Amino acid sequence: MIGGADIVLRSRRGPAEALDLCARTIVLHWPEAVIQDATTGTLYSTYGGVPFGNSPEFMVYRDRAAFDRWEELEADPSNQNTMVHILSYKANQATVVVDDPTAADMRTLLCAIRSSLQDKSLRMGFPTTHAEAA
Repeated sequence: MIGGADIVLRSRRGPAEALDLCARTIVLHWPEAVIQDATTGTLYSTYGGVPFGNSPEFMVYRDRAAFDRWEELEADPSNQNTMVHILSYKANQATVVVDDPTAADMRTLLCAIRSSLQDKSLRMGFPTTHAEAA
């Protein structure tokens, strides 16, 4: 992250489900997103292939180009708000880290994530084709 703001959100889910909902919500806003397991470094080209129960942290990049720029430039100002770090180590809580939570697109995204974590009616999973690691 360039500076990063940690936003701790209440959740009605366990850690894996909370991460799943966070990622699913981000992917709905960033349809070309790629997801990286923060523990193993494995990169997933689609949401459907991510094993959310295997790691407590993931990075979601806006698209493959954003991932490549982060790999090359790391925390460069040109990468601001092109990656969201999601973490959940315990039930009823998820942390979302963004560069600038006051930016309009991040406010919208954070509001959607907050709503999804509180919505009891959401089913887990996302209709996709079978996905593989990138």
